[in-house]
Amino acid sequence: MSVVIPGLLMASVVPAGFVENAGQVGGDVIYYTLDGMKVYRDGRISYGDVELRLPDANLSWISGEGAISRLNLLGGSSTFRNLNVYRRVVFREVYPGVDFVITPMDGSLEFQWFVRPGARVEDVVLEVLKGEPDFSHVRAFQGSREVSVSMRREGNLISFDVEKYDRSETLVIDPIAFISTNINEMAYGMNVDDSGNVYVTGYVSSTAGMGDWDMFISKLSPDLDSLLITAIIYGDTGFYDLGFSVDFDPEGNVYIAGWTFDTSGNFGGNNVVYYGSRGVVDAFVMKLTPSLDSIITTAIVTSPFVDQAFSVYYHNDTVYIGGVASDADNFSVSRTVYGSHSGAYDMNAFVTALSPDLASHYATVVIASPGSDYAEGMYAGEGRIYVFGYTYDPAGFSSDRVIYGTTGNGDAFVSVLSSDLSQHEQSIIVASDSLDVVRSVLELDSGRFVVAGFTLNSSGFSTDRTIQGPPGKEDIFLTLLDSTFSPVRTLILASPSTDLIDYGSDRSLAMVDGKLALYASSDYVTALGGSIERNMCGTGGGKDALILWMYPSLDSAFSMSVFTGNGNDDASGDIVYNGSGLYFAGSVPSSYDPDTYYGPTYSYGTQDESDVFGGYLEGDCIPVRHKESAGPSMVVRNGLLRLNLNGSAYVGFDVFDAAGRRVLTRSAGYLLPGEYAFPLNVPSGVYMLKIRIGDDVMISKFVR
Repeated sequence: MSVVIPGLLMASVVPAGFVENAGQVGGDVIYYTLDGMKVYRDGRISYGDVELRLPDANLSWISGEGAISRLNLLGGSSTFRNLNVYRRVVFREVYPGVDFVITPMDGSLEFQWFVRPGARVEDVVLEVLKGEPDFSHVRAFQGSREVSVSMRREGNLISFDVEKYDRSETLVIDPIAFISTNINEMAYGMNVDDSGNVYVTGYVSSTAGMGDWDMFISKLSPDLDSLLITAIIYGDTGFYDLGFSVDFDPEGNVYIAGWTFDTSGNFGGNNVVYYGSRGVVDAFVMKLTPSLDSIITTAIVTSPFVDQAFSVYYHNDTVYIGGVASDADNFSVSRTVYGSHSGAYDMNAFVTALSPDLASHYATVVIASPGSDYAEGMYAGEGRIYVFGYTYDPAGFSSDRVIYGTTGNGDAFVSVLSSDLSQHEQSIIVASDSLDVVRSVLELDSGRFVVAGFTLNSSGFSTDRTIQGPPGKEDIFLTLLDSTFSPVRTLILASPSTDLIDYGSDRSLAMVDGKLALYASSDYVTALGGSIERNMCGTGGGKDALILWMYPSLDSAFSMSVFTGNGNDDASGDIVYNGSGLYFAGSVPSSYDPDTYYGPTYSYGTQDESDVFGGYLEGDCIPVRHKESAGPSMVVRNGLLRLNLNGSAYVGFDVFDAAGRRVLTRSAGYLLPGEYAFPLNVPSGVYMLKIRIGDDVMISKFVR
């Protein structure tokens, strides 16, 4: 199988630029970032415990520049729509002939002073009001030339000493301040609409005045090269709101299922329907417009205790959500309970069916045992609804069950219901004497379906199994069941370490051109599955996200695609095949280098303790050794220098005529990735272009 990865890695899908303040942040703030940097009307700049100021500066013109995305803040007592997110903030003419620019970067804040011809570098001053700014290097440039510069600290004032430079040309002074941010993101749900747009949901922390964890939903272009819009949805009590699953109706409206700690009554917008009595944690499904700028309706399905939704499906004019409920007798407004339970604090699996507008409750089913039952998700098939997870009381689980294997400490289950939830057709338990969990289900044909999860005891799991690879701690299993709910085959994919379908990945199975794809992660990809073809799409790390390929018969897995960088990669999101490409999402919970992943990379946010990644592929990827250099590209045509910048860097250039005289200098300054065009206003003739991009200097000839 030979193919390519058109796009891989979205390092944080929450925008990292400066958000305009339309009243959502108090005080004199005019721009801020979601990880806590603030620009004030009086010229102060703060981040962490550091606060700086431009003393005696002209502050009449401070503006955002280079809109990169839009942000909606929804769900609390105040709503803010279509907020612009800018690449940088520009202070024009802070001192005569001097502009000041701030650009947020991964782990740093880029300051730039543009000192134009006739201006005085002695006027460039920065005052430290509190804290100790951690400046790394300071550099200065004119066109393609680097100029010697040093930073001087006198009391609370920072200024710059620049050695000999051309005062007839613009000088760029470029210090970088290290910052410490603690914004975290985790992706749990992903889906692709009919137009190919990609939606990712999960949570984001520390979003500058919202809750502790706030739900986000981001919309990206089909090729992942544009973050179109992000909505952050929160309540007013400052606790946790999380999105776990995404689906769409035929009009493109977006449904998100998840759970909220909010007790203020302001979560979910102005049109909230309650099914049950509010508790400590409430399950919800939310309907938003395709542009993510308005919450149409929120349905909260709840009991007085703890309830969580992990899956949502729009299917046959019905919205289904599935998850866990802790008080079966009081959950929702009405319910049918299959099985028995022992109290309000035991968790039981549920499915609720609602009308497309979420205004009508069709049915709720609770599947229970006297112990605790944890639903990891649900799946809507043709004429059937599947609920899956694990139970601590297999002998008492549900009203009708069949057990394959020896039960132990937590056993995997899938319960099959009719689509109107009026009938419980069967509960199937596949077990070992250790922990076993189902985390995904996919319906095939003729009533057959596959369940996938992990087991801690491969050799004792179920009744008939094939083990591929050396068993270890957690191992991945897939079981094929026929229309009578009988197991046809169980395939276990193992390594000596940990292999599993990650928490939150309830859509981890997909059919791609007759092949079955399973999204999972492993600590030991070189041993997983034994002698299997491996396409390593990156340089490798500790824990790697991967897609295993097999045929629906589950005879064996024949290959895997490993999406791996130098960090730990969690396959915590979902995979979706839309007929042309296979999309996936997950999270990187530790430091990583985007250059260690395969394929073109698009970074939309600040790299922090936990970031979201995603991508798509057409088939498998080609091995990383075939990865081509993704350096900058440029072309001069019709009097324009066109530059495609793949990484952040200072850009400046000089143009020399045929006699070697410099006829044009341009100091563009520190630029973020993107496409740029610079006019070359020179007469007709032959010229040499000398351009600096970061530390690289290139020379090329062009004809005007």
